[in-house]
Amino acid sequence: MTNDRRVTYFKVEDIGNYHYGQGHPMKPHRNRMTDALVCAYGIQKHCEVIKPGLCQGMELTRFHSEDYVNFLKVVTPDNCNEFDRQLRRFNVGDDCPIFDGLYEFCLLYSSASIQGAARLNSGKTDIVCNWTGGFHHAKKCEASGFCYVNDIVLAILELLKVHQRVLYIDIDIHHGDVSAYQCLFVMHLYPSIILVSPIHIYTTTILILGRRRGLLLYGPGHDVFLSQIRRVLSRDGSRQRCGARHWKELLD
Repeated sequence: MTNDRRVTYFKVEDIGNYHYGQGHPMKPHRNRMTDALVCAYGIQKHCEVIKPGLCQGMELTRFHSEDYVNFLKVVTPDNCNEFDRQLRRFNVGDDCPIFDGLYEFCLLYSSASIQGAARLNSGKTDIVCNWTGGFHHAKKCEASGFCYVNDIVLAILELLKVHQRVLYIDIDIHHGDVSAYQCLFVMHLYPSIILVSPIHIYTTTILILGRRRGLLLYGPGHDVFLSQIRRVLSRDGSRQRCGARHWKELLD
């Protein structure tokens, strides 16, 4: 880690206390394990460590609908039977269950992403790391794919308050569908936004978009995937180092 890059590490200690339910593959406890590894390697010594404050619910409505956010705020495992219609409407169920502290859980990881973007905007840091974020499937009015609030879209919207050019790289094995589609919408307003998003690296396709240019490949694998990312970034006159699963830095 170079000394001239200011790195902010968001330490969201309470995120590991939440539980999606018995047998569910999404386990927030893994974030606590990741933080333990960061501390074990001494990486935090080279970072500004910040515990995020909770954002207000209204900040979530910059992307999500107000009635959906209000639903997340009031529904609990004890009263969910009273919200049968809303459960179907907002796609809450097996993949996206109601669990104790759901709304606070969403606020925790979203707050870190939004506040990280704000610190980048203010010039207080060069790199922000929020391991707890990256919920790229959450839709405007609907939960999806273990995701309830799309912190990536909220962070990008925060970045666009100051910057005209934002690079969003999503290297999850699953395509970040909602974050990608929102970027495509915003790209009509900000044509210099660059999106790089894989769609099942090994089995289907890769979608790379940058400044109104697109590239579609079938089952590319690691080598082709990386070479095409470098090709697009170089073609757009940008250079990027990315080690996280979601948005990373700004382009000057």
